[in-house]
Amino acid sequence: MRREKRREEREKGLKRRQRRRFSVSTNTQSRAVQAFWAMHVEATNWSGMGVREYAAALSLSPYALRKWRDRLDDGEIEIDWRAHLHPSARPVVGTSAKESASESHLTGAANDAAQTPATPVRRFFSDEQKLAIVMETEQPGTTVSSVARKHGIVTGLLFRLAGGVRRSAKETCKTRFRRAGGRRSSHALSATA
Repeated sequence: MRREKRREEREKGLKRRQRRRFSVSTNTQSRAVQAFWAMHVEATNWSGMGVREYAAALSLSPYALRKWRDRLDDGEIEIDWRAHLHPSARPVVGTSAKESASESHLTGAANDAAQTPATPVRRFFSDEQKLAIVMETEQPGTTVSSVARKHGIVTGLLFRLAGGVRRSAKETCKTRFRRAGGRRSSHALSATA
């Protein structure tokens, strides 16, 4: 009695391990599994690779791929795997000319005229504009985020601009200090304050 149970458990374990080896089911009852294998059989045919080569590239069982190829070729199973795709991955098919150039959220509209974006892709600020924006943040009662929102930039860029303005002010002071012969001039002192 115990021997039989152990033997059955061992056989179940072997079957489980064999099933988990490639982590893909070969159940003929499931429409999703049929669609999966139909897609791979078609891809194998179009790829120009052999079954073993294709299966190795995608970590599939070459035995299962051959078996499904034979099933589909014999007409034992007929399935249109494209019908089982997620709706967002399906191509839009229509009969009218208006629908043929439909716009997807993944691709833009197929217009011949190039559309210019509402806001430029990248804006460039002059040094004076940068300084003016940074000085706005120094005003009492204003927040960095409100100034950034007003100018249409992110707060991180505003902090980077402020750091750049401070660095350039320090470099200007150092240059003036060196030109003055190592003595602090009244002009250099007023710039650092």
